[in-house]
Amino acid sequence: MRDDPEHELAAVGVRGPLTLQDALFQAGKASRLAPLQIVRADRVLGLDHVRAAARHARRAFEEERNKAHDLPVEFARYLSGKRTIRDALGHVGLPDRCDAAVVVAFGAKRVDAATYFADMLGLNQDDALLEPTPEKLAAWGFPDALLEATPEALRYDRVLEAVAAVDLMRN
Repeated sequence: MRDDPEHELAAVGVRGPLTLQDALFQAGKASRLAPLQIVRADRVLGLDHVRAAARHARRAFEEERNKAHDLPVEFARYLSGKRTIRDALGHVGLPDRCDAAVVVAFGAKRVDAATYFADMLGLNQDDALLEPTPEKLAAWGFPDALLEATPEALRYDRVLEAVAAVDLMRN
């Protein structure tokens, strides 16, 4: 588990059989401890990606520009780089069944909430799921020409640009 007290968030990769129905049920229970969001592991490109999305989501609430009614859904909008909630959940939301996910929890009891979620579903923690990979970057659908024109050391920054660009999209 990666705990980031400065940004009041914790992120953990989890492995094991997971259904959307079970995830939603346990997320509801875990959210009594702290707000959390469960997303596709193949769409998370590092802790910097998670931090950037969380920072933008919180700022949207502070400035009353949020589109979602709660922080976890607003976070998903920014994490996905998509303007609408529907598009965001389509991009980073869990499918009906999967074997890997990333849990992100917010606030003072973030570690407790993320741990509770994983434990209740019998999932194994695997923080390697947080790491960026070329396959994950490809799943974002950036044009090949764009990635080829970007120095290799900066390619993952394209995702951070997508996070920031959510604020620039028309309402």
